[in-house]
Amino acid sequence: LSSVTELASLIDPSVASPAFPAGHPFIANLSHPFASSTRVGTGGIVVYFETGTVIVAGISGQAWCVRGGMDVDAY
Repeated sequence: LSSVTELASLIDPSVASPAFPAGHPFIANLSHPFASSTRVGTGGIVVYFETGTVIVAGISGQAWCVRGGMDVDAY
């Protein structure tokens, strides 16, 4: 799974529905949350790309897989 830092880096806060920069290549169901690998207590942080919202919630959601390793200490 992507970290919350990786997912949030895709958001353009000046745009909504979806909160991606113009010309983005992403195709997904954006009305559902995307789960991150970042955990808070027994929950996790999810990202709603439709609105650009990042919140602590349950640990379910769509996954956005990434290629390569992740430096856990960096997140």
